[in-house]
This record gives sequence, structure tokens and C-alpha cells, in this order.
Amino acid sequence: MNIIEKLKDIEADAKIRWIPVIGSSKAQVVLDILSKYKPKRILELGCAIGYSTMVLGSLGGSVVTVDTNGKEIIEAKENFSKFGFSNIKTIHGHGNEVMKEMVSTGEKFDLIFMDFEKRYYVAALELCYGLLGIGGVLVTDNINHPKSALFKEMMLKDSRFESSLEDVGDGIFVSVKVS
Repeated sequence: MNIIEKLKDIEADAKIRWIPVIGSSKAQVVLDILSKYKPKRILELGCAIGYSTMVLGSLGGSVVTVDTNGKEIIEAKENFSKFGFSNIKTIHGHGNEVMKEMVSTGEKFDLIFMDFEKRYYVAALELCYGLLGIGGVLVTDNINHPKSALFKEMMLKDSRFESSLEDVGDGIFVSVKVS
């Protein structure tokens, strides 16, 4: 049984409770991205109850996830334990503030999954750039949402990344750092 099948009850419960999770269609795209790029260190911005976090961690990479909602982080940690994930670290805080600290200490990630409040995407770009090495991947959820329009436009013009759109749900942008 793959991770998407294992998480079907969490996905159904999240829908009932109006908790945003990426869902099975996007989860499959994320798994494909993970299989292609094989990241060892992953940063997730926005975990909610941990659905996407467990997808990100399902192929063995270590995951650091950041979220502002303490109640949802507690539930996410319970889910990580329930499903046997020991490769996930949670941080309660704002993604951009946490990334500033990570940049200042020289941390690097192979993949960043950005799925927090869209109004922070633009401000997050330079921080993400600083946390990725050449060949690192920035995966941005909800890229076709109107609140992501400026970020999408910036990424399409940013020659430091090669970006492509995965047309699933409201879109996933896959941006590989090339310089």
C-alpha cells in the first residue's frame, strides 16, 4: 500500500473539517517530483495536520516542516507517530522568519515545498533561493490561485530558476535552481 492509500482517511477527515491538504491528486505529483529529484533534505512551509509532510517524507528524505498553527502541529505530530515517521522535525513559527534564521546559519535543503499563506510567497523567494543549492528544487503549491499571480510572474522571469507547471488542482510550480 503506497502512502496516498495509507493517508486516505486523513484526507477524507480533513475535507470534512475544512482543513486544507494537498489531496491525493497533488500527492501523486509530489511523489513523482520526489522520485525524479531524490531530495535528502526537505523543507516544508505549511504542514496543517501533516498530510503533505508525510508524503514528502515517505521516500526516506528528512523533512523539516514549519507552521504557525500550534494546534495543527500537535495533530500533525500525532499523525507522524501513528504512521511511524521518525524523519520529520516540526517547528512552530512563521516560515519566512524561520527561513531567515536558517539562511543566517548556512542551512541548505535539496527541496522546498511551499504551501503556506500565498501572500508570503513573494517575500519567501529570496530566502528559498538562499536555502537551495544549485539543482535544488522549489515546489510551490496553489500557483494558479489569484493571490499567487505576482509570484508566478516573478518566477517565470527569474533566470536563476527553470520553472514548469504541473497542471493539477490549482497548480504546482516546479522550479529548479540553475544559478
